Amino acid sequence: MKPYELKVRFDDGKEKTYKLCLGNKALYFLEDEFGLTIRELFTKLKEDLSIKKFTLIILASLKKYHPDITLEEVHDIIDAVGYEKISEVVRHLFESQFQTTPASKTSTKKR
Repeated sequence: MKPYELKVRFDDGKEKTYKLCLGNKALYFLEDEFGLTIRELFTKLKEDLSIKKFTLIILASLKKYHPDITLEEVHDIIDAVGYEKISEVVRHLFESQFQTTPASKTSTKKR
């Protein structure tokens, strides 16, 4: 799975590129954290996106390539890019995950 690259310019003028990916470890964390399957979470996010869910999705998606990232840093990233951009990133991460999920490509035809 190819990571999503997000370039962030902070208030102090510094720039940093982050790689985000919703791999199995991130998806496992999110299911455990919210008590929902990933498909249920994705559906729920379309209806009701809380700041906590939003922030934890970004945190989980950053951990593979930035294992030492903190919640405080995630807050700073979200503040720097804004909710509109970060919501596009979340949507992209989930949509790309579901498009490549083998279960979604399984045929139900009998042989």
